[in-house]
Amino acid sequence: MVNFLKKTARISISIFLLGFVVAIHEFGHLLAGLAIGAPIESYNIGFGTTLLSIRIHDIMFNLNIIPLGGFVAIKDEYNYYSENIFMTIIFLSAGILFNFILSVYILGKTQFKRSFLNIIKFKNEFENIDTVSKFIALLSMFIGILNIIPLYPLDGGKIISLFIYHIFGENINNIFIIFGFLLLIPILLFLNLPDSFFRRIILHKIKFFIFKLLNKKHLYDEIYEYIKQELISLLIEKEKGNISDKYFLKKTKKILDFFKKIRNNDYSRLIQNDIFKIIKYIETKG
Repeated sequence: MVNFLKKTARISISIFLLGFVVAIHEFGHLLAGLAIGAPIESYNIGFGTTLLSIRIHDIMFNLNIIPLGGFVAIKDEYNYYSENIFMTIIFLSAGILFNFILSVYILGKTQFKRSFLNIIKFKNEFENIDTVSKFIALLSMFIGILNIIPLYPLDGGKIISLFIYHIFGENINNIFIIFGFLLLIPILLFLNLPDSFFRRIILHKIKFFIFKLLNKKHLYDEIYEYIKQELISLLIEKEKGNISDKYFLKKTKKILDFFKKIRNNDYSRLIQNDIFKIIKYIETKG
């Protein structure tokens, strides 16, 4: 019962802090909208039924029942975006900018840069959080990075949508919007998966694809080192008796199948040789 209450409290605090970070993000949109003279109708935190609503001048400030996300509504938004491309880019980019400003303010420039690079390298920066302020900073940075992704309805996707609409027309843009929604849902679900071998192996496959696309073959070192460490950790757990033989063989097979797909490049031979030695040791263990 105590553990349940602790877990509930932790989730509640996380949702509250997420709402705070989203409010900062949307406040960036609000200030940018006011600065460029956009016809703003409302500032919204959350979605669904409105719990609390306050009107200040001509803008409604709404707190909604589902505290996951937010938006700033512009009157006749679609036409405004289409007719004011440059102003719209400023408006859409401001939320991301405010997220990064908040992170820099809390972490400092050096720590911000290090954490930013770790997040875009798919490293888990949320493992060793010792203060609430650091959690807020990393969460704000994550939301900023997430909104750069060029998928609708994220801010990056809305900016790309503007150009697609003007270059290729409404039909192609509608396809892009639908594609964005369909692709974004599994991405968000995946990001919420608990840390596991399955999650880590997918992340490294994404890294491998990106490295191959960019022709950065020297960066394969990181993937080979990961494979090596995963095999070693599995061996250690097996020797301690913490995992069964069936589980050990199942996980090892997944790792080795992944290794076979990427071992044919001409780099990282030293680490590859280490992996082959571990494979031979596993084979001797049966």
